[in-house]
Amino acid sequence: MKKILMGVCNLGNGHINREKLLIKLFDDLGYKICIVTANINDFCGEEYKNMKIIYCPVPWIATNNKGINFKECLKKYDGQDYYKTFLNMSIEVEEYFRGIPNIVVTDYEPNVAKYAYARNIKLINLEQQSKYLYLDNVNINDISLEEEKSRLLYFFPKSDLKIISSFFPFENKIKDNYICVPPIIDKEKLLKNEGNFVLVYCSPYGDKDYYWLFEKIMEMISRIKNLDFIVYSNYSFDKYKNDNIRIFKFNDNFKNDLSKCKFVISTSGHQLISECIYLDKPMLLTNFNTYEQNYNKKQVLHYNLGKEITNFNEKDIYSFIEDLDKYKNNIIEYKNKYYGTDWKDSIANKINEMINND
Repeated sequence: MKKILMGVCNLGNGHINREKLLIKLFDDLGYKICIVTANINDFCGEEYKNMKIIYCPVPWIATNNKGINFKECLKKYDGQDYYKTFLNMSIEVEEYFRGIPNIVVTDYEPNVAKYAYARNIKLINLEQQSKYLYLDNVNINDISLEEEKSRLLYFFPKSDLKIISSFFPFENKIKDNYICVPPIIDKEKLLKNEGNFVLVYCSPYGDKDYYWLFEKIMEMISRIKNLDFIVYSNYSFDKYKNDNIRIFKFNDNFKNDLSKCKFVISTSGHQLISECIYLDKPMLLTNFNTYEQNYNKKQVLHYNLGKEITNFNEKDIYSFIEDLDKYKNNIIEYKNKYYGTDWKDSIANKINEMINND
């Protein structure tokens, strides 16, 4: 049986949801799987009982427009012995496999990449952020692309292949060994439908630093009395609950509600935007203060798939609703133009090819 070591970044629902789909794909293909992550609670389900889950933390890496921000990294250093945890992880991996894996696949998890370098095993970066290595270096809202590039190169100075999931097209100007695939989404759980409510997504990734932003969104929708809102948030926001605003913690109903909503109000995470495009859901967006979210929002606006929240008042919502059909039609046209292949087939074929040629 061929063996895959997988690294899973646990920051945000997007990384975790993508990797769970990939783990299922590799399991269906008959591979023996070991998962390394900083949050093993994400993999407690019955479907992972035949896999090895290894905890291995990752230090917080801060960046600025020059690249890695060493002073800020030092401030955030929590005193953990990350070298020791890496060594323990590596030993556990080889005990589980009774040897070394055939291939290493990582979604922005750097410990398994270090292991691949140490054992000279083929490494595949399979995520959505590697595309930032190939974009023109254009500052957005005073944030430099170097923030994304430097972190990627710090974690993954080399790889044998990049499989890049992207909801927007881009050009590879460096000619690395890579393939681009459509967004990695769970089409079986995203059943196209339409209800009469608006879905509001307060990303768990920004819980600590962006409460103020979620508060502004909640204040905005609280002024609207003729629309129903379903809000997903790790905060209760009790003062905003009323007959037309229902608030839930993240749960298994989220995909169903996303499938049924009229449109989405959210920050600009790659995974949610990808799912909205698949479901033909127009997006009213704000963003975290990161290059990635600024760029994602920029692409949505560029292709006219949604609109930016500018004033955080009812005018933002009502003016957006006036053009709802236009945005929906644009999404359908865009998707038909750019989403020609299935991510499962593309990834399975490439992984099988690399493992069997090992």
